[in-house]
Amino acid sequence: MSKLKVVIRICVIFFGMLPMVTFGQSEWKSFSSDSYSITYPGDWDLDDSKRMGSQFFLFSRLKSVDDKFKENVNLLTQDLSAYNMTLDQYVELSIGQVKSMIKEGKIMSSKRVTDDGPEYHSLVYAGRQAENMLRFEQRFWIIDKTAYILTFSSQLDNYAQYREVGKKIIGSFEIQ
Repeated sequence: MSKLKVVIRICVIFFGMLPMVTFGQSEWKSFSSDSYSITYPGDWDLDDSKRMGSQFFLFSRLKSVDDKFKENVNLLTQDLSAYNMTLDQYVELSIGQVKSMIKEGKIMSSKRVTDDGPEYHSLVYAGRQAENMLRFEQRFWIIDKTAYILTFSSQLDNYAQYREVGKKIIGSFEIQ
């Protein structure tokens, strides 16, 4: 085979793979307040209107007309200054709510995490909300009598597709 044919084949392979390399990559944005910060993909939408008691929602875009659920990350905070509640007690209460409020709720994992930042509790569960079977990944912190509950929600059938970006978003969350 001539050198020219080899070079042409290499170029065809390289340029043929280029869309796969760049697909799904977008510039990341940051959102912060006085007490936290988070980064998210530029093709996700930020809603910081504080609806449903949240500090913010980050929403994926629908992939097709058949897609009925926007994967999302949201943050709830709760003032616990009137309560003398530990992280263990807060997690126990939250697990009870999952079991009583989420149809077909199933706890998949529950563990304490201590890495570079403040200690938190990781809770992963699945269940039905309306017509959707969802998977939830939550992280709980209690800092200065405030509970922070960060949740990544994905349709169970789409979880594999959103797993990495969801983990990257929630992994970027920092409490100031």
